[in-house]
Amino acid sequence: MPPDLANLPRHVDRRIGAELVKRFYFPISPRTLERWPLAWRHVNGRAVTETAELLALAGRMFDAAAPIRSGQRLVEKPMPDLLRLRKHQVSGKRDATAEFATAPSDAGSRLCDRVVKDRDGSERQSRATKVPETGR
Repeated sequence: MPPDLANLPRHVDRRIGAELVKRFYFPISPRTLERWPLAWRHVNGRAVTETAELLALAGRMFDAAAPIRSGQRLVEKPMPDLLRLRKHQVSGKRDATAEFATAPSDAGSRLCDRVVKDRDGSERQSRATKVPETGR
């Protein structure tokens, strides 16, 4: 709802202008108004501007701001439990992506077969140690 200009003063200084912008639109300091492209008149050592011009610019700035949602996501994507991709540094200064495929085991842990894919596309397999259960 735009402010009613009939009940506001015709000209305001930076301090009163910042209070009006804060009341109707968003928090701002009087020092910030110095950088706004407004026509200022210096009267008795005070810089004053028209209230209508000030609030019109504040309204345009508020309308131009993009709305951003915050908070937690309502629906989370399920994580795959059987396959995990991890990057490992392999000897010989080669980066490799390791793919872990789990197989059920006893004693509350799982054995992992590790398939390593190197940069050149070659693959090799190795047996990894036991991975503890995540409690699911």
